[in-house]
Amino acid sequence: MIGKPQRRGLGTLGGLVLLATIVVGCAYPPPAGTPPREDPSPLLPTSDGLRLMEIDWDAVPLQELTPAWEQGYAQAVTASVAEDGRSVAAAVGLPDGRPTAPGYELFDDAGQLISRVTFTDRRYRASSVRLLAEGRWVAATKTELNQEGHFSIYDSRGRRLLVLPVQGWAMASGSRDASRLSVLQQPRWGSLARLHLFATDGWRELTSFRVRPDATVKFSTGGRMLVTDADRVFLVAPGGEVLAEYPLPARLRRVVALSPSGERVAATTGGADSRVYLFNQAGERLIDSLLFFGGTNGLTFSQDERWLAVYDVGERGGICLFDLASGELAWRSLFLAIEGAEIRVRNVALDPASRRTVAQVVISRPGPPSIEEHFLYVAEHDGQPLARIFLGTNVEVAMAMSGRVAVVTTNHVADWSGRVRNYVRWYDLGALFPDEPR
Repeated sequence: MIGKPQRRGLGTLGGLVLLATIVVGCAYPPPAGTPPREDPSPLLPTSDGLRLMEIDWDAVPLQELTPAWEQGYAQAVTASVAEDGRSVAAAVGLPDGRPTAPGYELFDDAGQLISRVTFTDRRYRASSVRLLAEGRWVAATKTELNQEGHFSIYDSRGRRLLVLPVQGWAMASGSRDASRLSVLQQPRWGSLARLHLFATDGWRELTSFRVRPDATVKFSTGGRMLVTDADRVFLVAPGGEVLAEYPLPARLRRVVALSPSGERVAATTGGADSRVYLFNQAGERLIDSLLFFGGTNGLTFSQDERWLAVYDVGERGGICLFDLASGELAWRSLFLAIEGAEIRVRNVALDPASRRTVAQVVISRPGPPSIEEHFLYVAEHDGQPLARIFLGTNVEVAMAMSGRVAVVTTNHVADWSGRVRNYVRWYDLGALFPDEPR
């Protein structure tokens, strides 16, 4: 058992029992009366005869998909897509081809400009942007060459709601119901960042924490915040009180995800103990399943919380999909090795309507120059491969939660003569899905 937890009150999410289970894994037994379950070996069929699917990448049908629209820029560009896939923001030097103060543009899903904000202080030389709360907020950071600058929250019409001075980068996260906002602020000097929690009714700061720069934040719809730091994991109530906190030894590599409603928590371990766990509010372990060794074991819940995907499992981009109604493994797959290349899964989206899985797959080929080929891989509800879509080489990809929209950004060396341009490209995957609303 890991060291004694710090107790700061119990919350509705099972508090200390839940987080103790996340940290110490199987040290917490299942509820009384639960029948023993055998862990399926990744090399053998599961108890219901479900076998591992090995996917030959070159045999997956290659489907061409033309962007629904694109926007070109003469300067470097970064983009963010809203969770619901209905808007995209691009942080740029604005597209007149001349060096100018940076800013951002917000577009709807048809490519129509919603708003444009220009950071008129010409000392600013870099900017980044992120859409939050299903596109209701635009979180923008603009900095000078010395990394001093400001972090701001804007509404969809470009009205500024909040501004904070920064001395480095800042990363924002928000609850989907728009009730809470967190800002992870990295100082220019020093190894620790500060995580601020705001209530958005009046933009009041509720509390702040010292964390590592790579800390991750997950919100539930009701505003509870789960923070995974380098050496601890802690749960924060909507009012800012720490409900529970446990140390997280550096030797234990964990990924933790909070379901959209906050009713369940999933966790994966890496290294020699490569497993996935799922817990309910009471801290009861609902899923405890063995994974392949060697992957990053990322986690994604479907929006309706019927499915849980574990991705980048093992050394060949494995995907495991769990049915949360039964707690059983629905399907699992690995890609066959590609000679002279490495295949990884960087992100997964689950579409509740069609039950299809969309994965961002990256095939890396060593250089010089090194090359990353980016694809979308679409699997049917039973895990059978449906299509792969080539998005470009050495690009950045963002997906909506349903996987029905993907936004791709390309960046080349700046060319003020306009011969080389960078692009934000909007892909609508509707043709690959049944006729359901996005």
